[in-house]
Amino acid sequence: MPHPIRTIPKVNGKYSAATTYDGTIGKYGLHVEMIQCSLEDYIKPFIENGFMLTGLLEPKISKAQAKQHGAPEEDLSIPKRLNLRFKLDLPSADFKLISGR
Repeated sequence: MPHPIRTIPKVNGKYSAATTYDGTIGKYGLHVEMIQCSLEDYIKPFIENGFMLTGLLEPKISKAQAKQHGAPEEDLSIPKRLNLRFKLDLPSADFKLISGR
């Protein structure tokens, strides 16, 4: 998901209010309608459906990557994304029912 620190300015600083904004993906000029909502609102549907959050990463780009792609200097210190990792937390009885074992 896009890092909230990057999307908040696009929605007039309204972090917790779920809203949409126009976005462009990468250098290909693909225009999409993006959704901005709180981190809690991103995670909640997964948790409510049996998933467990097992990891959260905030990757930053290297100086070489910034130079290669002509990225602004701020891209070195502000993460581009939040990478969330989830694990489906099924009780063994539910797994047997789903897998047929």
